[in-house]
Amino acid sequence: MRNIIIVKLQVLRLYNTSMNYVTGRGTATYDGTAIACSVVNELSQSIGCRTLFSTHYHSLVEEFSHDPNIRLGHMACMVENEDKEDPTQETITFLYKFTKGACPKTYGFNAARLADIPDDVIKVAMKKSKNFEEVICLENKKQRRT
Repeated sequence: MRNIIIVKLQVLRLYNTSMNYVTGRGTATYDGTAIACSVVNELSQSIGCRTLFSTHYHSLVEEFSHDPNIRLGHMACMVENEDKEDPTQETITFLYKFTKGACPKTYGFNAARLADIPDDVIKVAMKKSKNFEEVICLENKKQRRT
């Protein structure tokens, strides 16, 4: 993870002109997300170069959804048998089409199924994911109140 962050910062130093294209990628931890947020902000507000920044972290998407320099997009897919209670039944077909706007949801459980992770393990992961989401939502509500 440290190498990724160093590379990101080197990219900022090397390509800090609006005539360059920069690609970047987020990291999984809070500090990584914070650094990614700062990097995107620097690219958008100071450098102004075209950037393709791929992330699964919706907090970054929300943070920059109203930035006039940033356009959100995602790879479209078709979902069959969509089942919020049992994602092991979903079938995802990726359409290889770039679409405007933020991705409405993640498909990590489908990726796990494609990797032949057993359904019972995916179901446990889904419960844990819901728990994480509830905790984060509660923390966000507490922060808004202060």
